[in-house]
Amino acid sequence: GAQSGKTALGPPWLLDEMQAKGPGNYILVAPSFRLLEKQAVPTLNRFFGTLLKLGHLVGNEFRISEEGHSRIWPHIPFEPTRIIFGYAENPDSLESATYKAVVCDEAGQKAFKRQSWEALLRRLSIHQGRALITTTPYFSHGWLKEEIYDRWIAKDPNVECIQFASRLNPAFPE
Repeated sequence: GAQSGKTALGPPWLLDEMQAKGPGNYILVAPSFRLLEKQAVPTLNRFFGTLLKLGHLVGNEFRISEEGHSRIWPHIPFEPTRIIFGYAENPDSLESATYKAVVCDEAGQKAFKRQSWEALLRRLSIHQGRALITTTPYFSHGWLKEEIYDRWIAKDPNVECIQFASRLNPAFPE
């Protein structure tokens, strides 16, 4: 649903993935940098930076500090870990990296290109990383319907769709 709190689900899910996959590179992607800056990055920074105090924003990424690392992975020696911010209008901008997990915010918008989704899947392949897509399904066709929704309808065990109404957000007016 609209304004149901989908974007707020990304950071806790990503932390779970980080705890499972270990230090390394992770990515938060939106259709454009403008959309990233509006909601997704501030939401991620509130969770990882302000609430959990695991690190800080540096340019176009969130870096996990040594102290944050020791809290997430107490038995693993420090290794630089970052959450990179990417945009899907330009698929080439998502290449040349290896990621352990991705959060795709507003991936149902037209500017989030199929080629960007394909680039992310390639970048996740080494670590068999998972993806979380938080979006309103804006269109009844396109890559999101074909690659995610149709596979879910066909009972693909690798795809799960969770739908919920806007009113389930306690801040949403009845």
